[in-house]
This record gives sequence, structure tokens and C-alpha cells, in this order.
Amino acid sequence: MLIYKKNAVWWEPNPDSGVDSDIQGYSLMFGPKSFYATAPRIVDWEEFEHTINRYYSGELVGGPVEKMNF
Repeated sequence: MLIYKKNAVWWEPNPDSGVDSDIQGYSLMFGPKSFYATAPRIVDWEEFEHTINRYYSGELVGGPVEKMNF
């Protein structure tokens, strides 16, 4: 997972059930609308780069951390 300025993106060229578990945990820890829990899961490298650039430009914005429940 790449995290930049409160945005996150998963590059997942192969399905990984561990990501499902991570997302559930992030949802419990930071809230279901947080950028951790709603990070896009992308298979294609070029799409991954494009998505990151969209975050850099401000076109995409991640959800706020709603809680810090560790």
C-alpha cells in the first residue's frame, strides 16, 4: 500500500485475501470511510500510477480518519 498525504492505494496485481483482512482492520481502527479503509485496489501498474497522480493533483481525495481505535 502506498500512503501519501492521507491517501492510500493498493497495487494488487494478484488477488490477496490479506488485503481484505487489512481493510476490515483499518475500518475498525480508523473508521469505514477513512482513506485507509477505502483505498482503491488496482491490478494494472499504469492505472496505479495514474491514480496516484490523481491524488497528487487533488482530483481524488481520501476520506478523513474518523477515529483512532488501536
